[in-house]
Amino acid sequence: MTGLEFTALMHAGWNLGNVFDSADGKPFDAEHEFDYITSRKNPAASRELFEAVYNAGFKTMRLPVSWHNHVINEDFDISPAWLEAYKKAVDTALEIGFYVIINIHHDDNMVIPTGETLESSWKFMGAIWKQLSEIFGDYDEKLLFESLNEPRLKGTEYEWKVIDYSNDIQRDAINTIMTLNERFVKLIRASGKNNASRYLLCPSHAANIDSTLIEEFKIPEDEHIIVSVHAYLPYPFALAPIGSPEATDKFDPESASDRGSIDNCMKGLYEKYISKGIPVIIGEYGASNRGDNTEARAKWTEYYVGTAAKYGIICVWWDNGSFDGDYENFAIIRRDNLTFPYPSILEPLVKERNLQTV
Repeated sequence: MTGLEFTALMHAGWNLGNVFDSADGKPFDAEHEFDYITSRKNPAASRELFEAVYNAGFKTMRLPVSWHNHVINEDFDISPAWLEAYKKAVDTALEIGFYVIINIHHDDNMVIPTGETLESSWKFMGAIWKQLSEIFGDYDEKLLFESLNEPRLKGTEYEWKVIDYSNDIQRDAINTIMTLNERFVKLIRASGKNNASRYLLCPSHAANIDSTLIEEFKIPEDEHIIVSVHAYLPYPFALAPIGSPEATDKFDPESASDRGSIDNCMKGLYEKYISKGIPVIIGEYGASNRGDNTEARAKWTEYYVGTAAKYGIICVWWDNGSFDGDYENFAIIRRDNLTFPYPSILEPLVKERNLQTV
């Protein structure tokens, strides 16, 4: 089975956002480490929630998880209690039938993509993946590993900028990320068992589309690598904070300007990767609820997912549990009563599509 055939089986995806990935940069605190799970006002993960998502038509679950609040010593050994709780969620999702993606998520204080911090970053990253590769080594191919979430120069002027390879700082950052990805792949492969052929996801700087498409960004040479990107496009409709000057609640798929960034994104990923047999997963995407824009969001979802499918790309919706607020309202299931309040958005999200390669 080729990588493109494998990802085609993964169909529609959903993120359990703001649960295991909730973090705050503080050190391990055994008394309060499970407070993180509900700190973003979401309930704990449950079989009932997972079954509701699966029965709605999703076949892939990304389980983002942060680790730095849960390492108990300088060797970065993971708290057994935290690991047990996360493993239970992974096992539950797999038992239900999901493909499952696990990662290193909001550990930006521990993994800093600069040459100066390469070794300290790898000490943490390598320690986490060494433990995970041992624990999950016997799991079958429906479990995928993602090296990092959005490795980036956090807190700098370059944090969300497209990589300019002629800039010394940005060049150093992208080269460091490529080195970390290469080390990640070597570590997983060397751990043996089913990890020898497990599919692994690798991102560019900030998992940014444009930084993934620059000529200088390369993925590790391996037959089972998937390119990981995040794409909230077009930004004014999908992600811009409500009330910001650029924000809009309107999207018209007939408008070339409205759909342009989506078209360029998918076409670019196809030309650099898909056309060469390299699979791509958009691990985060979505369009924020802006109060009265459900119809526009439904049209956007149909166009976005349909265009991705045309180019052979699957998408994993970012659900952070938030329905209301001035920013990032991406929830599509109410986790308290397990209902989907936007059926017109859900339908194009999970619709059966034949992934093509134009």
